[in-house]
Amino acid sequence: MPAKYFFDSESALVVVQFTGTMSGTDLQRIDAMVMADPEAMGRVFELSDLRLVTASTLTTLDLDASARRWSAHYESTSLKKFAMVAPQDLTFGQSRMYVAFAQERPYETRVFRDAEEAEAWFDIPSGSADRLISRDPRGNAAP
Repeated sequence: MPAKYFFDSESALVVVQFTGTMSGTDLQRIDAMVMADPEAMGRVFELSDLRLVTASTLTTLDLDASARRWSAHYESTSLKKFAMVAPQDLTFGQSRMYVAFAQERPYETRVFRDAEEAEAWFDIPSGSADRLISRDPRGNAAP
């Protein structure tokens, strides 16, 4: 799964974009990259963009491990809201499982079918995520 992230200090938004096949190893890599980036960790909103995912080998253990990683790092972030945009049934269902694992987080986590709904929940302009991605399509890619 190629994954990359983009951040915008003005809107306090980070977008993590996943493409292709999602795996637990790749999820762990992108989590580590974002957690190690002080600018990305200063965001208030994170949108996990799953619109370009074509398959997934994620297990419930992978989802639980990611939720635990983020819970352990919460105090080093400014995060208030975390949204996942998952239009396909498979990624939507896996995202709902992730929300269940992340229930004890001190910030809100929700799953949406389209980015505009997530952006409305963040109270940021519609299209913000796509504009952020289009400014630098390379982003910060996971190895």
